[in-house]
Amino acid sequence: MTDGQRECWTHAMAHAPAGLLKSIDRAMLAVWVEAEDRHRTAMIQQARLDAGSSLPLLTKGRDGQPIASPYLRIICQAAETMLRAAAELGFSPAARPRLAPGQAAQRPEDEPWMRLRVLQGGRDAAG
Repeated sequence: MTDGQRECWTHAMAHAPAGLLKSIDRAMLAVWVEAEDRHRTAMIQQARLDAGSSLPLLTKGRDGQPIASPYLRIICQAAETMLRAAAELGFSPAARPRLAPGQAAQRPEDEPWMRLRVLQGGRDAAG
């Protein structure tokens, strides 16, 4: 792993919801880490190209005409890989419930939106 990948791995391990990642998820997490590092690197390179440019996100082709930067494709592909791996790993709020069917359901009064409703007018406001 590169230094950037190790940093990303450490961050993911420290900030993933408790009990979410299992040993078997190692390869999938490695895919996410590599894609996140590739995405970050391409974003940095694109920012360097764009610095002071009158045509951001573009570069010159062989014939001198402006063309889309090749970093854009790398950025998009890495983002797509990250999103797919993140969904599999439960890294989004929508994915987590699907991955943890055995966990106890959250009590309605513990649900954040219910607490907001209670604060704005009592329990009757929820219904």
